[in-house]
Amino acid sequence: MPENRSARTAVLLAEDDGGIRFLLKTLLEQAGYAVIEAANGEEAVKAYIGNRDVIQLVLLDVMMPKKTSKEVCEEIGKINPDVKTILMSGYPKEVLQGRGLLEEGVAFLSKPVDPQELLKKMSELLS
Repeated sequence: MPENRSARTAVLLAEDDGGIRFLLKTLLEQAGYAVIEAANGEEAVKAYIGNRDVIQLVLLDVMMPKKTSKEVCEEIGKINPDVKTILMSGYPKEVLQGRGLLEEGVAFLSKPVDPQELLKKMSELLS
């Protein structure tokens, strides 16, 4: 597990499934992250805009209502092209790439997300 980051590191968590969002939020908070939640793509962009000075990492479900992760990443990227992002999906990586929803080289985790793998990937991106 990464060192306790307290509220120094804020994460935007965008996940439309309330149960998964709750579990991920709990995991991240227990690991010392401050979590800002969004239930769809539009909320994710609004949450980022409202908290852009504190959010250091964006954790996005690929398939969300109102905006896909690709649209969210494009809008957030206009505000901060250097923001760290991890995409998650239950769909295979190849299917998402074939639909143009996942670009090569983007940090990606398959659902169900392994908690230790997620924390490790976050730590790598933030260091």
